[in-house]
Amino acid sequence: LTDGTPWLVEAATPQGPVRVLSSRLDPDETSLPLEAAMVPLVEWLLSAAPDGVGRGRVESGSLHRLPAGATVVESPAGERFPVDRTGAFRFREQPGIYTVLGEDSVRARDTILARIAVNPPLRESLLTPLAEEARAALFASASPVLVSDGSAWRNRVFTRRRGSEAWRMLLAAALLLLAGETWVASQGGRAERSRPSATPTGAGHARVR
Repeated sequence: LTDGTPWLVEAATPQGPVRVLSSRLDPDETSLPLEAAMVPLVEWLLSAAPDGVGRGRVESGSLHRLPAGATVVESPAGERFPVDRTGAFRFREQPGIYTVLGEDSVRARDTILARIAVNPPLRESLLTPLAEEARAALFASASPVLVSDGSAWRNRVFTRRRGSEAWRMLLAAALLLLAGETWVASQGGRAERSRPSATPTGAGHARVR
């Protein structure tokens, strides 16, 4: 911190490394939970967890060695898959938190050995643009409309998803309504001026102008 106080302390213990933060990960105490650096920090903190939890990146479809005594792996959807004697398990395509279970002979029920975060393959997050030839080959059968300008892309997406802009029609309708109200008001005033008025000239008599 600014006064020299360590914000994160790491120590080695017989059970493995221990990492301690000097403040809670709360927006009232630090802005870190609201920043992009929070994700790699959590991944780094979990890399010190026991039983292999968080050690290295685990991707969908990868083969991973489970803790000793593991008998069942439960997917994020609640499906259960048995673990063979080798202790290796190939994770399914669905990313999420997988729960590793083992038999507890004392309590006669399954016990949680570890929870493993399975991520989508890293190649799915690569943002490098494809070459024009690769794009043409990939979408050859879909008749795509390729745009190179960002504003043109936004306009194309807006038109395709929301339809054409309606503000011009609404403006024309408002102008027509305003013109109609003006015409009606003028006609009413003209009729009022052309209506004959009577002025009294005496008792029981009226003169028309």
